[in-house]
Amino acid sequence: MDYAKQIHRLDDAITQVSVYLSYTSSYSDMSKTGEEAKRIVIAILNKISASQSAINAIQSVSFGSSQQDFFFGRNYNTADVRDESRCNAYRQSINAIINILKQERERLVKEQADEEQKRSKQMVKWTLIFSAIAAICAIISVALAIF
Repeated sequence: MDYAKQIHRLDDAITQVSVYLSYTSSYSDMSKTGEEAKRIVIAILNKISASQSAINAIQSVSFGSSQQDFFFGRNYNTADVRDESRCNAYRQSINAIINILKQERERLVKEQADEEQKRSKQMVKWTLIFSAIAAICAIISVALAIF
């Protein structure tokens, strides 16, 4: 798969995961929703043969803190405060996934630019070689015309 298609798929994944930021209405399902987002992103990263470090980073994002209950020794806030805390933890995890995808996209864009630069340098090299050959042939033809 070429770089343009890989970058396009990453853009689609970033858009798709960004939608998950709005899924905070049901506090009990946030962990499931977050894990679903991770599965989708990992599948996309595997399809585009992304770096293993990006896949590992996505796998390490945790949504467990978004479903914690507060027991003894923990915070005794109201249900609204706890729900808001869970919601914030969920959003932070989704944003972490989005940031990882953006970093992977930047890496692919840089690799694409490096490869294009490498091809460009090769073309310049071959152009110079053929120009030198043409110049030598021109000198030979002028020399033959004089003698």
